[in-house]
Amino acid sequence: MKTDSIFYRLLQEYPAAFFEVLGQPSETARHYTFTSVEVKQTAFRLDGVFESHTPEFPTYFIEVQFQEDRRFYDRTLPEIILYLAQNERVTNWHFVIWVARPSLLPALPVKYQLLSANITLISLNQLSDVTSKPLGVQLIDLIVCPVQQAPTRVSELRTRLQSVTEPNRQRLLVDLMETVLVYKFDKLSRKEIEEMFGLSELKQTRVYQEAKEEGVEIGRQEGVQIGRQEGRREGVRLGEVKLLIRQLSRRFGKLSPSQQERITALPLEELERLGEALLDWQSSEDLPDWLRPA
Repeated sequence: MKTDSIFYRLLQEYPAAFFEVLGQPSETARHYTFTSVEVKQTAFRLDGVFESHTPEFPTYFIEVQFQEDRRFYDRTLPEIILYLAQNERVTNWHFVIWVARPSLLPALPVKYQLLSANITLISLNQLSDVTSKPLGVQLIDLIVCPVQQAPTRVSELRTRLQSVTEPNRQRLLVDLMETVLVYKFDKLSRKEIEEMFGLSELKQTRVYQEAKEEGVEIGRQEGVQIGRQEGRREGVRLGEVKLLIRQLSRRFGKLSPSQQERITALPLEELERLGEALLDWQSSEDLPDWLRPA
């Protein structure tokens, strides 16, 4: 579902949001890699797993649920148990469930009650009640809030983002906010969304422009010897290439050299289209299908 995709895109690009929702420091994300895991010799796929780099940190499984599912636990818990059986190094784990509202899920069946201490259910429709919300929580709140409340949420986020002084982090958060708004207002173009919510002003800040200039510098280092305006555009394009390859590799594993070459050769407009298509992908086969000539 597209709803799931926007959450997983956020967790791939800004994993600190997951730990902020749990009330943990955003720095905890440094100890983890977020991935989608296929359990061997079965048809199971664990959609979201935070695998720890450090033994003392637990493994987190995450499921985002926006539809009613009376067999939710029968579907998800066996997948986790099989993963644990195949990964002996994992000794501590938690299953975190994000739901639009708790009524979508059944009560934990009696046969799984022994696992209740390992399960955390978080209702995303209650995030707006959290005081002093971290940036990641605010982004998730923007995803789930009613459309009519989006302008207020965006205004709050814009104020917070103006205080972010690390260029790459600010650009990442601004771009993620824009992606969320494209998802919520799918009848509007990116340009219309930028103008409606004042994102163009954020993109003119010194911090954002510093991050953007880093992309330009990548283009220069690649030997782009064209006019100033074209050099800027090429730098942005190569920055998008680098971002997309990183996103795809995190989600589906390392890309083949030919796939990286195909993506690197795409014009900026096609890269933007690829970034939007990625939101809906559920399988590693989606990329070859997308790259295949019509």
